[in-house]
Parts: sequence; C-alpha cells; structure tokens
Amino acid sequence: MKDRGYDSTRGRRKYYCPLVVKGVVTCDTPCSDSTYGRCVHTYTKHNPRLFPPVARNSNEWVNVYKRRTTCERSNKRVKEDYLLEAASIAVP
Repeated sequence: MKDRGYDSTRGRRKYYCPLVVKGVVTCDTPCSDSTYGRCVHTYTKHNPRLFPPVARNSNEWVNVYKRRTTCERSNKRVKEDYLLEAASIAVP
C-alpha cells in the first residue's frame, strides 16, 4: 500500500492501492469496486505507537527518532551513571 498522508482532522493515516495510476486501476482482478482502488485507514488514537501520525519511512520520522534517542540517552545518563535514582534524601 502507498502512503497517502495524514489527516489531522480525523486523526488517521490513509493508504491506497499501489496499482492505481492517475485514478485508473491497472490490475487484472481489482480488489475493490471503487474507481481509485482499495483504501485502508489506520487510526492514531487506537494505538499511537503502532500508527504514528508521522510516516515511518519519511525524513521527518528520521529527525523525530534522532531527538527521541537523544532524550533516552540523556535520561539513562542521569538515572544510571549518576545514580540519581538510588539517591535518598533525609528530611529532618
């Protein structure tokens, strides 16, 4: 399926049949009666980790993932290397 983009008003990503060329279904046995072929929607609200609003194979995904891994490394450094999670505070 080809990515058709994210619809922020409905909170879903749309995919369509890759065998549709300029609005014409080019396969011998079409799987849908629609003039533009079969469409599939994935809803972000059902599972945002599985169906993110950003397409996984895009440049935007690469940039978001870089930021995420930077944050995770920073959190690891604070919690494990500096042992701040094991610190206790004595309250008088």
